[in-house]
Amino acid sequence: MKIRKAQPEEAREAAFLIHQAVGDIANILFSTNTDSRIHTALARLFRKHNTRVSYDFIDVAEESHALAGLAVSYPGNTIPRINQPVFNFLQQAYGKHASALKTNVIPILKAQEAEMDEYYLWTPWQYILTLLAGV
Repeated sequence: MKIRKAQPEEAREAAFLIHQAVGDIANILFSTNTDSRIHTALARLFRKHNTRVSYDFIDVAEESHALAGLAVSYPGNTIPRINQPVFNFLQQAYGKHASALKTNVIPILKAQEAEMDEYYLWTPWQYILTLLAGV
């Protein structure tokens, strides 16, 4: 297994892994239960610079030329800055449904995952590796 920085062209595979890890949170954020719509949205955010799920902040585990897992990490003091493009993206997606944006998105993006002087690390690798091992 090889661990390396994510690349923008891996957006489709990364979006699937991110969705598998966050589950219903993605359904709530993107206001849909349609996996393909969620994966498309996550892939777009993955390809953008400086979003909380951007390839800029992701390392991947590669096994047999396929993504086997990923880790998202960033300094806590960047959270407000990297949340803004996600909020802007979702604001466009929600369009006229501002009340749903306020109810569904704001609380999730305001969750304090790390203090300003801490480093945030989120990884679904254990979940993915368990699936690969067939446990």
